[in-house]
Amino acid sequence: MSRGAPSSLALELVGLDGALVSREEVVQWNGSKNGFNLSASKQGIFQVRVTAYNRLGNITVMAGNITALYSVSILELKVTEHVSCPPGRATFWLKPREPAQVPSIIHYSAHFGDGETDSGEVFDLEISHDYRKIGRFTATIKLSNPVSTFVLSASLMILWHGEARGELCQSPSVTVSGGGSSAKVPTTYLSSESFVLSAAVSPDAVNASTLPFLHFEWQVAVASGDNLTDMELNSQTITNRSELLIPSSAFSPDVYRARFFAWAAEETEPVTSVAPQRIEIGQAEVFFKVVAAPLQATIEGGSVRRIGAGSEIIMDGSSSRDPDAGAVPSQLNYTWSCDKCPESCLDNRHRARLTLKDGCLTAGSEVIFRLTVSSTDKLSAQAEQRLVVLSGQVPDVSIQCIENCVSWVVPAKRLVLMAKCNNCTTQIYYYWSLRQDVGDQVRSAKEHLSCITVGQGH
Repeated sequence: MSRGAPSSLALELVGLDGALVSREEVVQWNGSKNGFNLSASKQGIFQVRVTAYNRLGNITVMAGNITALYSVSILELKVTEHVSCPPGRATFWLKPREPAQVPSIIHYSAHFGDGETDSGEVFDLEISHDYRKIGRFTATIKLSNPVSTFVLSASLMILWHGEARGELCQSPSVTVSGGGSSAKVPTTYLSSESFVLSAAVSPDAVNASTLPFLHFEWQVAVASGDNLTDMELNSQTITNRSELLIPSSAFSPDVYRARFFAWAAEETEPVTSVAPQRIEIGQAEVFFKVVAAPLQATIEGGSVRRIGAGSEIIMDGSSSRDPDAGAVPSQLNYTWSCDKCPESCLDNRHRARLTLKDGCLTAGSEVIFRLTVSSTDKLSAQAEQRLVVLSGQVPDVSIQCIENCVSWVVPAKRLVLMAKCNNCTTQIYYYWSLRQDVGDQVRSAKEHLSCITVGQGH
Protein backbone atom coordinates (compact mmCIF):
# COMPACT_ATOMS: atom_id res chain seq x y z
CA MET A 1 0.00 0.00 0.00
CA SER A 2 1.42 3.38 -0.94
CA ARG A 3 2.01 6.00 1.68
CA GLY A 4 -1.00 8.12 0.58
CA ALA A 5 -3.50 5.28 0.23
CA PRO A 6 -6.34 5.12 2.80
CA SER A 7 -5.96 2.44 5.44
CA SER A 8 -9.61 2.40 6.62
CA LEU A 9 -13.08 3.02 5.19
CA ALA A 10 -16.36 4.01 6.84
CA LEU A 11 -19.61 3.64 4.87
CA GLU A 12 -22.74 5.25 6.25
CA LEU A 13 -26.35 5.19 5.07
CA VAL A 14 -28.04 8.48 5.88
CA GLY A 15 -31.45 9.91 5.21
CA LEU A 16 -32.05 13.02 3.17
CA ASP A 17 -32.36 14.84 6.48
CA GLY A 18 -28.82 13.74 7.43
CA ALA A 19 -29.94 11.21 10.05
CA LEU A 20 -27.70 8.15 10.28
CA VAL A 21 -29.49 4.88 9.39
CA SER A 22 -26.65 2.32 9.35
CA ARG A 23 -22.85 2.22 9.27
CA GLU A 24 -20.12 -0.24 8.25
CA GLU A 25 -16.42 0.36 8.96
CA VAL A 26 -13.49 -1.52 7.43
CA VAL A 27 -10.23 -1.18 9.34
CA GLN A 28 -6.89 -1.93 7.67
CA TRP A 29 -8.49 -1.85 4.27
CA ASN A 30 -6.07 -2.90 1.56
CA GLY A 31 -8.31 -2.41 -1.45
CA SER A 32 -9.18 -6.11 -1.83
CA LYS A 33 -12.81 -5.76 -0.62
CA ASN A 34 -14.98 -3.89 -3.06
CA GLY A 35 -18.48 -4.98 -1.91
CA PHE A 36 -20.17 -3.64 1.21
CA ASN A 37 -23.56 -4.21 2.88
CA LEU A 38 -25.60 -1.45 4.43
CA SER A 39 -29.00 -2.31 5.90
CA ALA A 40 -32.05 -0.06 5.97
CA SER A 41 -34.62 -0.66 8.71
CA LYS A 42 -37.29 1.21 6.80
CA GLN A 43 -38.29 2.15 3.28
CA GLY A 44 -37.20 5.45 1.83
CA ILE A 45 -34.63 7.36 -0.22
CA PHE A 46 -31.14 7.42 1.27
CA GLN A 47 -27.59 8.58 0.47
CA VAL A 48 -24.33 6.73 1.02
CA ARG A 49 -21.54 8.67 2.72
CA VAL A 50 -18.04 7.20 2.27
CA THR A 51 -15.13 8.35 4.41
CA ALA A 52 -11.60 7.16 3.60
CA TYR A 53 -8.81 7.93 6.05
CA ASN A 54 -5.30 7.07 7.17
CA ARG A 55 -2.93 8.52 9.72
CA LEU A 56 -2.39 11.56 7.58
CA GLY A 57 -6.03 12.60 7.13
CA ASN A 58 -9.44 11.66 5.70
CA ILE A 59 -11.75 12.47 2.85
CA THR A 60 -15.52 12.16 2.60
CA VAL A 61 -17.65 11.82 -0.51
CA MET A 62 -21.43 11.41 -1.01
CA ALA A 63 -22.80 8.81 -3.41
CA GLY A 64 -26.06 9.18 -5.32
CA ASN A 65 -29.52 8.50 -3.96
CA ILE A 66 -30.56 4.91 -3.10
CA THR A 67 -34.17 3.74 -2.74
CA ALA A 68 -34.78 1.02 -0.14
CA LEU A 69 -37.91 -1.18 -0.36
CA TYR A 70 -39.32 -4.05 1.69
CA SER A 71 -39.34 -7.39 -0.08
CA VAL A 72 -42.77 -8.64 -1.17
CA SER A 73 -41.84 -11.98 0.41
CA ILE A 74 -42.88 -10.60 3.80
CA LEU A 75 -46.50 -10.59 2.66
CA GLU A 76 -49.16 -13.23 3.32
CA LEU A 77 -52.31 -13.79 1.27
CA LYS A 78 -55.79 -13.94 2.83
CA VAL A 79 -59.11 -14.35 1.03
CA THR A 80 -62.80 -14.57 1.88
CA GLU A 81 -63.40 -18.32 2.29
CA HIS A 82 -66.90 -18.23 0.85
CA VAL A 83 -68.53 -15.40 -1.05
CA SER A 84 -71.98 -14.46 -2.24
CA CYS A 85 -72.14 -11.15 -4.11
CA PRO A 86 -71.82 -8.72 -5.90
CA PRO A 87 -71.75 -11.37 -8.18
CA GLY A 88 -69.35 -13.83 -6.62
CA ARG A 89 -66.83 -11.11 -5.75
CA ALA A 90 -63.80 -12.37 -3.86
CA THR A 91 -61.34 -10.06 -2.16
CA PHE A 92 -57.70 -11.05 -1.66
CA TRP A 93 -55.88 -9.21 1.12
CA LEU A 94 -52.10 -8.86 1.39
CA LYS A 95 -51.08 -8.94 5.04
CA PRO A 96 -47.51 -7.99 6.10
CA ARG A 97 -46.06 -10.18 8.84
CA GLU A 98 -45.06 -7.01 10.67
CA PRO A 99 -47.76 -4.32 10.52
CA ALA A 100 -45.29 -1.48 10.01
CA GLN A 101 -43.44 -3.19 7.14
CA VAL A 102 -45.56 -2.66 4.05
CA PRO A 103 -43.75 -2.89 0.69
CA SER A 104 -44.51 -0.08 -1.70
CA ILE A 105 -44.78 -0.17 -5.48
CA ILE A 106 -46.26 -3.71 -5.64
CA HIS A 107 -47.27 -5.19 -8.97
CA TYR A 108 -49.25 -8.40 -9.38
CA SER A 109 -50.02 -10.99 -12.01
CA ALA A 110 -52.94 -13.25 -11.02
CA HIS A 111 -54.48 -16.51 -12.24
CA PHE A 112 -57.78 -16.81 -10.36
CA GLY A 113 -58.39 -20.50 -11.04
CA ASP A 114 -61.53 -19.96 -13.13
CA GLY A 115 -59.69 -19.32 -16.40
CA GLU A 116 -59.48 -15.57 -15.78
CA THR A 117 -56.27 -13.57 -15.32
CA ASP A 118 -55.43 -10.02 -14.36
CA SER A 119 -52.40 -7.85 -13.66
CA GLY A 120 -51.60 -4.37 -12.48
CA GLU A 121 -50.49 -2.38 -9.46
CA VAL A 122 -51.78 -3.24 -5.98
CA PHE A 123 -53.66 -0.48 -4.19
CA ASP A 124 -54.61 -0.60 -0.48
CA LEU A 125 -53.17 -4.14 -0.32
CA GLU A 126 -56.33 -5.55 -1.95
CA ILE A 127 -57.04 -7.46 -5.16
CA SER A 128 -60.66 -8.23 -6.17
CA HIS A 129 -62.11 -10.62 -8.72
CA ASP A 130 -65.69 -11.44 -9.78
CA TYR A 131 -66.25 -15.18 -10.14
CA ARG A 132 -68.95 -16.22 -12.62
CA LYS A 133 -68.90 -19.89 -11.66
CA ILE A 134 -69.82 -21.88 -8.58
CA GLY A 135 -67.25 -24.18 -7.00
CA ARG A 136 -63.86 -24.27 -5.30
CA PHE A 137 -60.98 -22.35 -6.87
CA THR A 138 -57.29 -21.84 -6.14
CA ALA A 139 -55.91 -18.44 -7.07
CA THR A 140 -52.18 -17.95 -7.74
CA ILE A 141 -50.85 -14.40 -7.47
CA LYS A 142 -47.31 -13.35 -8.39
CA LEU A 143 -46.12 -10.22 -6.57
CA SER A 144 -43.12 -8.12 -7.51
CA ASN A 145 -41.38 -4.83 -6.84
CA PRO A 146 -37.98 -3.52 -7.95
CA VAL A 147 -36.14 -5.61 -5.36
CA SER A 148 -38.08 -8.89 -5.10
CA THR A 149 -40.56 -11.39 -6.55
CA PHE A 150 -42.87 -13.72 -4.62
CA VAL A 151 -45.69 -16.15 -5.51
CA LEU A 152 -48.68 -16.74 -3.23
CA SER A 153 -51.80 -18.90 -3.54
CA ALA A 154 -55.14 -19.21 -1.73
CA SER A 155 -58.26 -21.38 -2.05
CA LEU A 156 -61.85 -20.22 -1.81
CA MET A 157 -65.34 -21.51 -2.49
CA ILE A 158 -68.03 -19.70 -4.45
CA LEU A 159 -71.41 -20.90 -3.17
CA TRP A 160 -73.73 -18.56 -5.05
CA HIS A 161 -73.66 -15.14 -6.58
CA GLY A 162 -76.08 -12.24 -6.65
CA GLU A 163 -76.16 -12.07 -10.43
CA ALA A 164 -78.58 -15.03 -10.53
CA ARG A 165 -81.42 -13.02 -9.01
CA GLY A 166 -80.07 -9.49 -9.00
CA GLU A 167 -80.09 -9.41 -5.21
CA LEU A 168 -78.39 -6.82 -3.11
CA CYS A 169 -75.18 -7.99 -1.51
CA GLN A 170 -75.76 -9.95 1.68
CA SER A 171 -73.94 -12.50 3.78
CA PRO A 172 -75.33 -16.03 4.00
CA SER A 173 -77.76 -16.50 6.88
CA VAL A 174 -79.21 -19.60 8.53
CA THR A 175 -82.68 -19.80 10.09
CA VAL A 176 -84.66 -22.63 11.69
CA SER A 177 -88.44 -22.85 12.00
CA GLY A 178 -90.58 -25.17 14.08
CA GLY A 179 -89.35 -24.18 17.52
CA GLY A 180 -89.27 -21.37 20.05
CA SER A 181 -86.58 -18.74 20.55
CA SER A 182 -85.51 -19.85 24.05
CA ALA A 183 -85.93 -22.60 26.62
CA LYS A 184 -88.51 -20.41 28.37
CA VAL A 185 -90.75 -20.14 25.30
CA PRO A 186 -90.40 -23.47 23.47
CA THR A 187 -92.82 -24.84 20.91
CA THR A 188 -94.79 -27.72 22.44
CA TYR A 189 -95.31 -31.12 20.79
CA LEU A 190 -97.02 -34.30 21.94
CA SER A 191 -94.67 -37.22 22.45
CA SER A 192 -97.05 -39.46 20.47
CA GLU A 193 -96.84 -37.36 17.30
CA SER A 194 -93.99 -36.81 14.87
CA PHE A 195 -92.97 -33.28 13.88
CA VAL A 196 -90.49 -31.54 11.59
CA LEU A 197 -87.92 -28.80 12.16
CA SER A 198 -86.94 -26.94 8.98
CA ALA A 199 -83.78 -24.95 8.26
CA ALA A 200 -83.11 -22.47 5.47
CA VAL A 201 -79.84 -21.10 4.11
CA SER A 202 -80.11 -17.81 2.22
CA PRO A 203 -79.55 -16.23 -0.21
CA ASP A 204 -80.80 -19.17 -2.26
CA ALA A 205 -79.96 -17.81 -5.70
CA VAL A 206 -78.92 -21.18 -7.08
CA ASN A 207 -80.95 -23.52 -4.87
CA ALA A 208 -77.97 -23.90 -2.59
CA SER A 209 -79.50 -26.76 -0.62
CA THR A 210 -78.94 -29.07 -3.60
CA LEU A 211 -75.29 -28.18 -4.12
CA PRO A 212 -73.05 -31.19 -3.54
CA PHE A 213 -70.58 -29.28 -1.39
CA LEU A 214 -73.12 -27.75 1.01
CA HIS A 215 -73.53 -29.92 4.10
CA PHE A 216 -75.90 -29.85 7.07
CA GLU A 217 -75.89 -31.27 10.57
CA TRP A 218 -78.43 -31.29 13.39
CA GLN A 219 -77.66 -31.62 17.08
CA VAL A 220 -80.27 -32.01 19.82
CA ALA A 221 -79.61 -31.48 23.53
CA VAL A 222 -81.73 -31.48 26.69
CA ALA A 223 -82.18 -27.83 27.66
CA SER A 224 -83.92 -28.14 31.03
CA GLY A 225 -80.73 -28.43 33.10
CA ASP A 226 -77.70 -26.20 33.60
CA ASN A 227 -75.47 -28.14 31.19
CA LEU A 228 -76.51 -28.90 27.62
CA THR A 229 -75.20 -32.23 26.40
CA ASP A 230 -75.80 -33.30 22.82
CA MET A 231 -77.89 -36.45 22.50
CA GLU A 232 -77.21 -39.39 20.25
CA LEU A 233 -80.19 -39.41 17.92
CA ASN A 234 -82.00 -42.53 16.84
CA SER A 235 -80.38 -44.24 13.84
CA GLN A 236 -83.59 -43.68 11.88
CA THR A 237 -83.36 -39.92 12.43
CA ILE A 238 -81.57 -38.43 9.40
CA THR A 239 -79.59 -35.38 10.46
CA ASN A 240 -77.71 -34.30 7.31
CA ARG A 241 -80.67 -32.65 5.58
CA SER A 242 -82.24 -29.23 5.91
CA GLU A 243 -85.29 -30.83 7.57
CA LEU A 244 -85.15 -32.85 10.77
CA LEU A 245 -88.00 -35.31 11.28
CA ILE A 246 -88.57 -36.16 14.93
CA PRO A 247 -90.45 -39.50 15.01
CA SER A 248 -93.19 -40.11 17.53
CA SER A 249 -91.97 -41.32 20.94
CA ALA A 250 -88.36 -40.39 20.03
CA PHE A 251 -87.98 -38.12 23.07
CA SER A 252 -89.26 -38.37 26.61
CA PRO A 253 -91.12 -35.35 28.03
CA ASP A 254 -88.64 -32.49 28.52
CA VAL A 255 -87.36 -29.25 26.95
CA TYR A 256 -84.82 -29.60 24.13
CA ARG A 257 -82.56 -27.42 22.03
CA ALA A 258 -82.11 -28.26 18.35
CA ARG A 259 -79.09 -26.67 16.67
CA PHE A 260 -78.55 -26.63 12.90
CA PHE A 261 -75.12 -26.23 11.28
CA ALA A 262 -74.37 -25.49 7.62
CA TRP A 263 -70.92 -25.68 6.07
CA ALA A 264 -69.29 -26.08 2.69
CA ALA A 265 -66.83 -28.78 1.69
CA GLU A 266 -65.66 -30.55 -1.41
CA GLU A 267 -68.02 -33.14 -2.87
CA THR A 268 -65.46 -35.86 -2.20
CA GLU A 269 -65.02 -34.91 1.45
CA PRO A 270 -67.02 -36.66 4.18
CA VAL A 271 -69.72 -34.64 5.91
CA THR A 272 -67.66 -34.84 9.12
CA SER A 273 -64.90 -32.78 7.49
CA VAL A 274 -63.13 -30.35 9.80
CA ALA A 275 -61.10 -27.17 9.29
CA PRO A 276 -59.38 -26.07 7.16
CA GLN A 277 -61.37 -27.89 4.43
CA ARG A 278 -64.67 -27.28 6.23
CA ILE A 279 -65.93 -23.74 5.59
CA GLU A 280 -68.54 -22.64 8.12
CA ILE A 281 -71.63 -21.00 6.62
CA GLY A 282 -73.66 -20.44 9.77
CA GLN A 283 -75.80 -21.98 12.48
CA ALA A 284 -79.14 -21.43 14.18
CA GLU A 285 -81.07 -22.98 17.04
CA VAL A 286 -84.62 -23.41 18.31
CA PHE A 287 -86.20 -24.90 21.41
CA PHE A 288 -89.05 -27.37 21.66
CA LYS A 289 -90.89 -29.07 24.47
CA VAL A 290 -92.17 -32.63 24.41
CA VAL A 291 -95.16 -33.36 26.64
CA ALA A 292 -96.90 -36.62 27.37
CA ALA A 293 -99.91 -37.24 25.17
CA PRO A 294 -103.26 -37.34 27.02
CA LEU A 295 -105.28 -40.51 27.26
CA GLN A 296 -107.82 -41.07 24.49
CA ALA A 297 -111.25 -42.40 25.44
CA THR A 298 -113.20 -43.88 22.52
CA ILE A 299 -116.60 -45.56 22.24
CA GLU A 300 -117.16 -47.52 19.05
CA GLY A 301 -120.03 -46.13 16.97
CA GLY A 302 -119.36 -42.43 17.40
CA SER A 303 -121.25 -39.87 19.46
CA VAL A 304 -124.78 -41.08 18.50
CA ARG A 305 -126.10 -44.59 17.83
CA ARG A 306 -129.59 -45.81 16.96
CA ILE A 307 -130.40 -49.22 18.38
CA GLY A 308 -133.41 -51.51 18.51
CA ALA A 309 -135.15 -52.23 21.79
CA GLY A 310 -135.17 -55.81 23.00
CA SER A 311 -131.73 -56.76 21.72
CA GLU A 312 -128.42 -57.17 23.50
CA ILE A 313 -126.38 -53.96 23.34
CA ILE A 314 -122.59 -53.76 23.57
CA MET A 315 -120.81 -50.53 24.47
CA ASP A 316 -117.25 -51.03 23.24
CA GLY A 317 -114.49 -48.84 24.70
CA SER A 318 -111.60 -51.17 23.89
CA SER A 319 -110.21 -48.69 21.31
CA SER A 320 -109.35 -46.28 24.13
CA ARG A 321 -105.62 -46.00 24.50
CA ASP A 322 -102.56 -44.28 25.86
CA PRO A 323 -100.81 -42.83 22.74
CA ASP A 324 -97.43 -42.98 24.48
CA ALA A 325 -97.76 -46.73 25.00
CA GLY A 326 -97.21 -47.36 21.28
CA ALA A 327 -97.82 -50.98 20.32
CA VAL A 328 -97.85 -52.09 23.97
CA PRO A 329 -101.41 -52.81 25.24
CA SER A 330 -102.60 -49.90 27.34
CA GLN A 331 -102.95 -50.56 31.06
CA LEU A 332 -106.09 -48.48 31.54
CA ASN A 333 -108.87 -48.40 34.08
CA TYR A 334 -112.44 -48.23 32.70
CA THR A 335 -115.56 -46.82 34.34
CA TRP A 336 -118.97 -46.68 32.62
CA SER A 337 -121.86 -44.50 33.75
CA CYS A 338 -125.35 -43.84 32.44
CA ASP A 339 -127.85 -41.03 33.07
CA LYS A 340 -131.11 -43.01 32.64
CA CYS A 341 -130.53 -46.70 33.24
CA PRO A 342 -130.87 -48.96 36.28
CA GLU A 343 -127.77 -49.80 38.31
CA SER A 344 -128.37 -53.46 37.51
CA CYS A 345 -127.49 -52.73 33.88
CA LEU A 346 -123.97 -51.62 34.90
CA ASP A 347 -122.75 -54.77 36.64
CA ASN A 348 -119.64 -54.92 34.44
CA ARG A 349 -119.00 -51.17 34.43
CA HIS A 350 -115.23 -51.54 34.98
CA ARG A 351 -114.55 -53.49 31.82
CA ALA A 352 -113.56 -52.16 28.40
CA ARG A 353 -116.76 -53.63 26.91
CA LEU A 354 -120.07 -53.01 28.65
CA THR A 355 -122.87 -55.47 27.82
CA LEU A 356 -126.46 -54.25 28.34
CA LYS A 357 -128.96 -57.06 28.82
CA ASP A 358 -132.34 -57.22 27.14
CA GLY A 359 -134.79 -54.89 28.88
CA CYS A 360 -132.29 -52.36 30.20
CA LEU A 361 -133.47 -49.76 27.68
CA THR A 362 -137.00 -49.08 26.46
CA ALA A 363 -138.16 -48.01 23.01
CA GLY A 364 -138.57 -44.27 22.56
CA SER A 365 -135.91 -43.35 25.09
CA GLU A 366 -132.58 -41.58 24.66
CA VAL A 367 -129.76 -42.50 27.03
CA ILE A 368 -126.29 -40.99 27.39
CA PHE A 369 -123.45 -43.33 28.33
CA ARG A 370 -120.14 -41.96 29.53
CA LEU A 371 -116.82 -43.81 29.56
CA THR A 372 -113.98 -42.63 31.81
CA VAL A 373 -110.51 -44.09 31.25
CA SER A 374 -107.63 -43.48 33.65
CA SER A 375 -104.11 -44.60 34.45
CA THR A 376 -101.68 -44.14 37.31
CA ASP A 377 -99.58 -41.39 35.71
CA LYS A 378 -101.97 -39.33 33.56
CA LEU A 379 -105.18 -37.38 33.84
CA SER A 380 -108.33 -39.29 33.00
CA ALA A 381 -110.18 -38.89 29.69
CA GLN A 382 -113.88 -39.22 28.87
CA ALA A 383 -116.05 -40.08 25.90
CA GLU A 384 -119.83 -39.96 25.53
CA GLN A 385 -122.31 -41.75 23.31
CA ARG A 386 -126.03 -41.06 23.02
CA LEU A 387 -128.20 -44.09 22.36
CA VAL A 388 -131.51 -43.54 20.58
CA VAL A 389 -133.69 -46.58 21.33
CA LEU A 390 -136.16 -47.48 18.56
CA SER A 391 -138.70 -50.26 18.20
CA GLY A 392 -137.89 -53.01 15.73
CA GLN A 393 -134.60 -53.94 14.15
CA VAL A 394 -132.18 -51.11 13.41
CA PRO A 395 -129.12 -51.40 11.10
CA ASP A 396 -125.98 -51.93 13.17
CA VAL A 397 -123.62 -49.44 11.50
CA SER A 398 -120.00 -48.81 12.40
CA ILE A 399 -117.66 -46.17 10.97
CA GLN A 400 -113.96 -46.90 10.54
CA CYS A 401 -111.26 -44.31 9.92
CA ILE A 402 -108.95 -45.13 6.99
CA GLU A 403 -106.76 -42.00 6.66
CA ASN A 404 -105.97 -39.05 8.98
CA CYS A 405 -106.89 -41.12 12.03
CA VAL A 406 -105.70 -38.97 14.94
CA SER A 407 -107.56 -37.28 17.77
CA TRP A 408 -107.28 -33.92 16.04
CA VAL A 409 -107.75 -34.13 12.29
CA VAL A 410 -104.94 -32.53 10.25
CA PRO A 411 -106.71 -30.02 7.92
CA ALA A 412 -104.04 -30.22 5.20
CA LYS A 413 -104.58 -33.96 4.77
CA ARG A 414 -107.61 -35.76 3.44
CA LEU A 415 -109.93 -37.60 5.81
CA VAL A 416 -111.17 -41.03 4.67
CA LEU A 417 -113.96 -42.85 6.54
CA MET A 418 -115.58 -46.20 5.81
CA ALA A 419 -119.01 -47.35 6.99
CA LYS A 420 -120.06 -50.94 7.60
CA CYS A 421 -123.49 -52.42 8.34
CA ASN A 422 -123.06 -55.52 10.50
CA ASN A 423 -126.62 -56.88 10.22
CA CYS A 424 -127.81 -55.72 6.78
CA THR A 425 -128.99 -58.37 4.31
CA THR A 426 -130.57 -56.23 1.56
CA GLN A 427 -129.51 -53.31 -0.64
CA ILE A 428 -127.71 -50.69 1.42
CA TYR A 429 -128.05 -46.94 0.87
CA TYR A 430 -125.61 -44.49 2.45
CA TYR A 431 -126.12 -40.87 3.45
CA TRP A 432 -123.08 -39.04 4.81
CA SER A 433 -123.18 -35.71 6.63
CA LEU A 434 -120.48 -33.62 8.23
CA ARG A 435 -121.50 -31.26 11.02
CA GLN A 436 -119.79 -28.81 13.32
CA ASP A 437 -119.85 -29.24 17.10
CA VAL A 438 -122.66 -26.68 17.38
CA GLY A 439 -124.81 -28.83 15.12
CA ASP A 440 -124.76 -26.67 11.97
CA GLN A 441 -124.48 -28.79 8.87
CA VAL A 442 -121.37 -27.93 6.91
CA ARG A 443 -121.57 -30.50 4.17
CA SER A 444 -123.78 -33.44 3.31
CA ALA A 445 -123.79 -35.87 0.43
CA LYS A 446 -126.04 -38.76 -0.47
CA GLU A 447 -123.98 -41.49 -2.03
CA HIS A 448 -124.34 -45.21 -2.69
CA LEU A 449 -120.81 -45.68 -1.38
CA SER A 450 -119.54 -47.12 1.84
CA CYS A 451 -116.49 -44.81 1.83
CA ILE A 452 -116.33 -41.01 1.86
CA THR A 453 -113.31 -38.75 1.32
CA VAL A 454 -113.11 -35.19 2.62
CA GLY A 455 -110.40 -32.66 1.74
CA GLN A 456 -107.75 -32.25 -1.01
CA GLY A 457 -110.25 -31.30 -3.71
CA HIS A 458 -113.13 -33.47 -2.50
